[in-house]
Amino acid sequence: MKNVIYIVILFILVKVNISFAQNRFVDSLIEYTKVAKDDTHKLSVLTRVIEAISDDAVWSKYNDQLGPLAQELMLSTDLKIKEKATRHYGDYLNNKGYLSNNLGDITEALDYFHQSLKIQEQIGDKSGQSYSLNNIGYIYSSQKQYLKALENYIKSYELQREIDDLHGQAQSLSNIGNVYDKSKSLKKALYFYFKGLNIRKKIKDKHGIGYSLQNIGTVYFNQKNYFSALYYFKKSLEIRREINDVQGISYALCNMGKIYLEDNNTALAQKYALEGLEMSQKWVIQRTLV
Repeated sequence: MKNVIYIVILFILVKVNISFAQNRFVDSLIEYTKVAKDDTHKLSVLTRVIEAISDDAVWSKYNDQLGPLAQELMLSTDLKIKEKATRHYGDYLNNKGYLSNNLGDITEALDYFHQSLKIQEQIGDKSGQSYSLNNIGYIYSSQKQYLKALENYIKSYELQREIDDLHGQAQSLSNIGNVYDKSKSLKKALYFYFKGLNIRKKIKDKHGIGYSLQNIGTVYFNQKNYFSALYYFKKSLEIRREINDVQGISYALCNMGKIYLEDNNTALAQKYALEGLEMSQKWVIQRTLV
């Protein structure tokens, strides 16, 4: 299901580019949805298609297929089919909430996320619950209702610990850190960012490590601790170059440029800003070719 993820950056948050090979894989999945005879299998394939596509206008069409099909199968007398369909219907509602949020309808988004959460609680889908709670927390955080945001993020984290979802735990810790960051509790923000970073290192999530390092660097930057900020931005740049994360590279370079600007080193500030701009343009071109 779609999961609203907030990561501290100095620019716009956008989704990572899908490679050509992935697009071919998505095309094959889409073709399969047209001929699949097993409706329960079709639910899983539709969900994979939705997750693989970044364009809201495209994936939402497949979500509109997922919801009615799941509802139909929820009437089955076969308990396994019924449970699977109910799980996917929860995903459908969560996806609707994600889309509503992107369209700026916060009230509708919260309603869909709560509907999804209720269904997931009924069938004991702890993984689904953690996603819905994360999304609810994001909505409250975006509305500066930080206590409610923390309540939901912490619940999400606790569920992820129960099911040993390390990727989810790292994300929830990052989200908790973000709430403290936005509310200017920078020491607490650093604590949770580092805790999330340690998990990401443990599971070798290099994309996640890059974001965690950037978040930590941003906190130090806000504390005017430019020496430490530069260290973590450089570490973020290293790992993003290692995995050829063009978008992440551009963020790191521009952040480093801001530090040199604060240090009145205009030559280096301009150097890194221009390199960051070049990488941003490269990333935009890649997106266009998808």
